[in-house]
Amino acid sequence: MNGCDPEQRYDKAFRDWLHELCDVLDFPDPEAPPAWVRKLFESSGRVPPDRFAGIAFERRRTDITEAFTRVAATVHTQTGVDLSAGNPDLALEHPSDEFPIGLVSFVGSPIWSADPPEMYVDIAEAVQSYLADRYRKVWPLCPRHHLGTHPRVAAGRSVWWCNGGAHESEPIFSILSDGRPGRVPSASWVRPAFELSAAGAGAGLGNDGPPVGAVAYDGVQGVPPGRRVT
Repeated sequence: MNGCDPEQRYDKAFRDWLHELCDVLDFPDPEAPPAWVRKLFESSGRVPPDRFAGIAFERRRTDITEAFTRVAATVHTQTGVDLSAGNPDLALEHPSDEFPIGLVSFVGSPIWSADPPEMYVDIAEAVQSYLADRYRKVWPLCPRHHLGTHPRVAAGRSVWWCNGGAHESEPIFSILSDGRPGRVPSASWVRPAFELSAAGAGAGLGNDGPPVGAVAYDGVQGVPPGRRVT
């Protein structure tokens, strides 16, 4: 080790710290730590796990709240549902033995991912499921195919994916240079559920046809309340 140059010693110290954090907190992934974790090490050195847990929680809380606010604004504009007035909001669980870096959830749907783009997919999925369960709305729809879309990571970005057309409908966010969410999508829209349908296979949200008991949303196959869109 004495023969190593300062950069090698620095990298080893950083890797050792990552493994310590992961052993105690199960976060971050030592093989793929978020960029902010290295910046923290550069500015503050080997932060103890208990203090790091608080820092990670506050960062996740801030990022998730910001992203959720933007999704909620889009939902309000496109569906009329106000997720901030008289509706369930984000629930916070501070770091504990059960949740070492804390937990943020929406109506019982945990936002497990700690960083974008997976974090944005978790948020979008939680809101989408809530709209389907509570309001029987399929949101958002692919403007091209008028089918319900699904949040996923594609080519390293969080997007709304149209299974019927096997293509990206639009990004969940346009990402700013600092990695945080920028504008919200503008082309997505929603239709209300109004009738049950017994449409045949191949007419639904995915390539395999609609699930049993699917709901038609102005002729667009959706998912009945209580069933998560997958």
